Amino acid sequence: MTDPAAPPPAPTDRRSFLQELGDALYPGDRLLPPTTLARIADSYDYTLRTRGPRPQSVLWAGWYSQWLRFRVLLGVIERHSWRTGGLVINDLGCGYGALFHHIKRKRFLKGGDYYGYDLSGSMVRAARQKTSDPRATFIESDRVTQDADYSFCSGTFGLRLDTPPAEWRLYVQQALKATAERSRRGLAFNLLDSRGEDDKETLYYADPEDYLDFCRRELSPNVTLKCDYAKKIDFTIWVRF
Repeated sequence: MTDPAAPPPAPTDRRSFLQELGDALYPGDRLLPPTTLARIADSYDYTLRTRGPRPQSVLWAGWYSQWLRFRVLLGVIERHSWRTGGLVINDLGCGYGALFHHIKRKRFLKGGDYYGYDLSGSMVRAARQKTSDPRATFIESDRVTQDADYSFCSGTFGLRLDTPPAEWRLYVQQALKATAERSRRGLAFNLLDSRGEDDKETLYYADPEDYLDFCRRELSPNVTLKCDYAKKIDFTIWVRF
């Protein structure tokens, strides 16, 4: 017997608010369902509200952890390029723009351009408010849209929420391929290391050798693995073209 006080069942064809929001923000063919993208964006909106524009809001332990990852990632840039200037940089998962402020006085960015991309509208707005430099452009997007000399993904793929690891792995690899196609000289990214002791259900942990093989097979034979800086917390891969 039906309880007359119970609310009526939701229509089976009614789309959730997050689905509609995701479709609006990330239209077209996406690498992940719009619902997942919207939930991840909402997670970073929340961390920014509660922690402010600082490393903890993008899930780094502190300033030093973030600085160290930037330093390792930037090693993909060839030595002569550090001195010449005029580079164009893509930063997928830019957060509140910390990488731009790390590199804005570097010689390689003199006369160059920087494009930062993030799922979180709040992060993008915070980056714009923090940055008046005309070389920097911040875009709300789950993928890079500009051609660049070098592309970087720092902490970009760490938060998977409840997406199955195998599905997230496919997403990460598709995103890396799409980013590589927009990168003329190199791509550098980091991922949490599955060989470490950390084990949080909502985070994604990867096997360095698996990604080394993937990059050599799908992106370029010129690949370098860097895993000697963080005691198996994460690892970095440089891909040069």
